[in-house]
Amino acid sequence: MSGPVGTRVSFAGDVDPSTTDAGYLTFAYGLVGDPEDGCELIVPMDDYRATVTTQGHVEGSFVVGSVGGCFMSATDRGPQPARPGTYTIAVPCHACGIGRFEITGPPRSLARTGVPVAAWFAVGSAFIAMGIACNCAANRRPAKANIG
Repeated sequence: MSGPVGTRVSFAGDVDPSTTDAGYLTFAYGLVGDPEDGCELIVPMDDYRATVTTQGHVEGSFVVGSVGGCFMSATDRGPQPARPGTYTIAVPCHACGIGRFEITGPPRSLARTGVPVAAWFAVGSAFIAMGIACNCAANRRPAKANIG
């Protein structure tokens, strides 16, 4: 499976029925990236939902988060954007991988509005260009008259 940040991922499968009454798979640990430059990036699984039947059948979904953090990093780098790459889907612990997901890039639209990122980039660029033009026009000096 693959997709950009913000992709809704669905999963289904079967687990040992003896683990279903202990809340197994009801906690989303995160998407665990391969260590790169000293940072094993953990990206959250937003809007995580999972149901487990007493027979051990699991169904669920989550949305790929956009910002994560480095796991046990020597230095605190603070929030890090989700980088393209292959991640382990870890539920319910760091070492409990249930599958793999490839983040292919940034979101194609804004998370809360659904407006395409490119559209807002174009609008913002137009405002910057208008501001520069107005500033240039306001700072023009009148030509000196030759009186002779």
